[in-house]
Amino acid sequence: MVSPLIANLRNRVSWFITRTPYRHARKAAARHRARAAVHRRRESFAGRDLDEDQRSVVETLRRTGSADASAIVDQALLRAAYDAAVGKLASGVREDNRLNPEKDFWDRLLDEDLNEAGHQSADSPFVQLAIAERILAVVSAYFDDAPLLDYVYLLHSSHRPGPLRVSQLWHKDYDDTAVLKLFVYFTDCEDDADGPFTYLPADISAKVPFGLNSHRHDSKVLTNGVERYVSAWKGKMLSARFVDTTRCYHMGSRVSPGHERLLYMAAFTSYPKFNGRQTTTFELTGDLSECQRVALTYG
Repeated sequence: MVSPLIANLRNRVSWFITRTPYRHARKAAARHRARAAVHRRRESFAGRDLDEDQRSVVETLRRTGSADASAIVDQALLRAAYDAAVGKLASGVREDNRLNPEKDFWDRLLDEDLNEAGHQSADSPFVQLAIAERILAVVSAYFDDAPLLDYVYLLHSSHRPGPLRVSQLWHKDYDDTAVLKLFVYFTDCEDDADGPFTYLPADISAKVPFGLNSHRHDSKVLTNGVERYVSAWKGKMLSARFVDTTRCYHMGSRVSPGHERLLYMAAFTSYPKFNGRQTTTFELTGDLSECQRVALTYG
């Protein structure tokens, strides 16, 4: 049996490795071992043409790490997801939806939709929004690979007393070498008190010195002029944005008393992941295209 000390040391070594250039070698090795599946998945997305709006979004993502997604999101699917989200919020937030004690400012509202096996149905309006063909085409073009939908969350943020913690602090995501997230506000988020998603462009993020802490306070990140490039994404409900959270330092949910934020988040990466599994397993229900099936399936 591995002692807690050894287990903790292994975790710290793994944490450090995923934050060094070695992570790209690790990813390449994993893809080589799974090259038949990687090739099959890529073939499913080969030859897809982008329209002008999609090309513009991909170019902006490559240049800055973020892009407005409003012209890409399917409006009918967006409205269906919004209606479902408002219904969930109106029914009340349960204590057991709280993500964990450290993230008590977040309530995860889709956990109740999981089946007994912990899987999420593909015909959920929240999944359907993420796997719309125009969305998948953009993600595929940005990755130059077949996308893998890792998870979808509906997050209700509210004020909690105490110091800023975890995702309220500046950080990057290290779930994989690239993680592209689609964010949608389901409430108006037009003021700092609403806790807007806030980020630094990719080129500025690259200039932030390495730190041993994964989540960092403003004083450790916003130095040497970096503070001039902070972008707080504010917008009306149904505003949508792509952000590569592996390239862009980001934080959010700094919600003031009397305010709240309802945020939809879909996270995409590519197969295979570092840890060898999807965060959420999806049940392939409903009428799905080949590309949608590939995006929902690990392997």
